[in-house]
Amino acid sequence: MLYYFHPFYIFGEVERNMKRKIVGILICMLMIATAIPAVGSLKNSMINATIPSAPLASKAANWTEIQNLLPSDGAANNYFGGSVSIDGDYALIGAENDDDNGAQSGSAYVFVHNGSTWTQQAKILAFDGEAGDNFGHSVSLSGNTAIIGAPYEDTYGEDFGAAYVFTRSGTTWTYKQKLYGRPRPAYFGLSVSLDGDTALFGTPTDNWYPGYNAGMVNWYTRSGDTWTDKGGFIPSDAAIGRYFGFSVSLDSNTALIGAPLDGSSAGIGNGSAYVFTRSGDTWTQRQKLLPSDSVLNDGFGMSVSLDGNTALIGTPNWIPYPQTSGPGYAYVFSNNGTTWTQQAKLSAQDGTKGDLFGMSISLDGDTALIGAPWDDDNGTSSGSAYVFTRTGTTWTQQQKLTASDGTAGDGFGCSVSLLSDTAFIGANLNDDNGANSGSAYIFVRETDTEPPIVNITRPKGIYLFDKEIIPLPSLNFALVVGKVTIIAEANDTQSGIEKVEFYVDNSLGATITTEPYQWLWNTSTGLFGKHTIYVKAFDNAGNEANSTTVNVWRFF
Repeated sequence: MLYYFHPFYIFGEVERNMKRKIVGILICMLMIATAIPAVGSLKNSMINATIPSAPLASKAANWTEIQNLLPSDGAANNYFGGSVSIDGDYALIGAENDDDNGAQSGSAYVFVHNGSTWTQQAKILAFDGEAGDNFGHSVSLSGNTAIIGAPYEDTYGEDFGAAYVFTRSGTTWTYKQKLYGRPRPAYFGLSVSLDGDTALFGTPTDNWYPGYNAGMVNWYTRSGDTWTDKGGFIPSDAAIGRYFGFSVSLDSNTALIGAPLDGSSAGIGNGSAYVFTRSGDTWTQRQKLLPSDSVLNDGFGMSVSLDGNTALIGTPNWIPYPQTSGPGYAYVFSNNGTTWTQQAKLSAQDGTKGDLFGMSISLDGDTALIGAPWDDDNGTSSGSAYVFTRTGTTWTQQQKLTASDGTAGDGFGCSVSLLSDTAFIGANLNDDNGANSGSAYIFVRETDTEPPIVNITRPKGIYLFDKEIIPLPSLNFALVVGKVTIIAEANDTQSGIEKVEFYVDNSLGATITTEPYQWLWNTSTGLFGKHTIYVKAFDNAGNEANSTTVNVWRFF
């Protein structure tokens, strides 16, 4: 058989072969000239390499569910977990539909922390409880004292309302006093806040002045074992239908009061909140708080929480139909000593219409816990809660919490209470003890002190214009001709990876914030000679770690 070769084909093939030979010879020469001394010094380089130190920064958190609390006698439709309050090693949890004293008479439970678990210590009932009182609709715990609201109690009139005081001695909780409002409240005890020897009670449907559902806040003080009615207070611009006192929060001599149906700014239901301070027996209004973007039917002030010079105010967007409104928000206001100003507007990163984000809130220091009881992650209205933290004046969503066994309709997040590294989250429609029996979940914050794990997987071996020729994965050495892609692996099981930085000769070359963590090292960032490369990984807690240094001989 006769083969015919075109001259141009022959010349082209010769040229390609020549290029391959030249490159091959060059690589061999470079390996002989440089690889042996490089490998010879590799051991010392690995031992003595200077890597910048990795100090631990401020710690972030990972919130972990540790327990789902159920009452010892839980039953269908008790709504256990509809209200929660935690102080120290004790938690007070309301079950307003418990029927021990008649249908929807209500009860409350005390749980105590023994170091590893929370166990039920007592069940509390009103000594004169009757059907429809809803004892346990609101609860507040401070030290050895518990106050429990029964807003539909009828002693002085239909749905007049009352609240009950109990104190603890050892492991025994004892009834002390029954409290009422004046001059003519309705739903006294719908909201309650206790701090030391002072207690606030919201009566949002009070009609005394200026009229229907204007609202009022009543307050009591304790001397010895006796609580004394000190009267009530209203805002300077009190108006019909505002529901002033729907939510209350007390911290020392400062009170934060919600009026979610106030329509003085953007229309009916946009809402407002008021700051009052106390001097002796007088409460003085200091400021009326409104969100910067107030709109109709927001429900701003549906929930409030006060801690020092920071106020958190929920806006669940529930009026009139949550399913067609917004996802809900929470606003942070800070006090500079004389004036309260809006610091932040908080929203869920994955929020959707009808979540009721902000229906329940709790603030402790630089951490905020916000319930979204109609979130759908575990099924329709299964519920969730969100943790936000503050650094300086910036608030950031840290974590979304859901029940490990959550199901549709649980309402997880209907109530929340936060103290330091412990969070209680109510799910009053949970079905573990029967339909709508209710439960309460405990989450704890675990500080991430462990640095991430990081290493370089490429280049390790011989590379020709970013193509791997000979892999040497067990050596921290590479011979590179032309550009090469540096690839790193980074992992942190607690708080996750925030970013990975790539360094060449101790100079930052690139910062990558998402996987895959890789960077093309091209000719603009280093040519001939020996170089060192390493990567630095940061987790979301601020911890950092460096990879082992890889020695690279680079040409072209």
